[in-house]
Amino acid sequence: AEALKTSVALQSFSLSFEDSMGDQTGLALAEALKASISLRSFTLNCGYSHGEGCMGDQTGLALAEALNTSVSLRSFTLGCEGTDMGDQVGLALVEALKTNVSLQSFSLNYWPSEADPLVVGLALAEALKTNVSLQSFSLYSKPFVFDPVGLALAEALKTNV
Repeated sequence: AEALKTSVALQSFSLSFEDSMGDQTGLALAEALKASISLRSFTLNCGYSHGEGCMGDQTGLALAEALNTSVSLRSFTLGCEGTDMGDQVGLALVEALKTNVSLQSFSLNYWPSEADPLVVGLALAEALKTNVSLQSFSLYSKPFVFDPVGLALAEALKTNV
């Protein structure tokens, strides 16, 4: 994570954990993402291990803050199977989408055990109505409330021009 902070050449960073990742690692990666001036693409995937979620609220909030302040990042992918992140993290990611004007691609593979997918899904649809820089959006959530979220996303597509 320290090298990510200071590198002026690195443009793409991808890290996948088969098991859970502790908040110490997540916070270090988020701090590095905030400090990076050259990084264009950030991907973080982690799995569900031994009944523990892959990352918690501290990591999620720190990543959302980094996404909110980054001016170099063009692509952000977060894959969390069985995450312990709650609504607060999902809504913080939504706020980052509303304010980040450099991001072109956003992908969220979000299997929250602590969040309400309806709350986060509807908020994401609202963010898409106002975000003018995104060119690619991908959302996968389990469990998912298809009709309300799907209809809200369809409406967002009509108004995002």
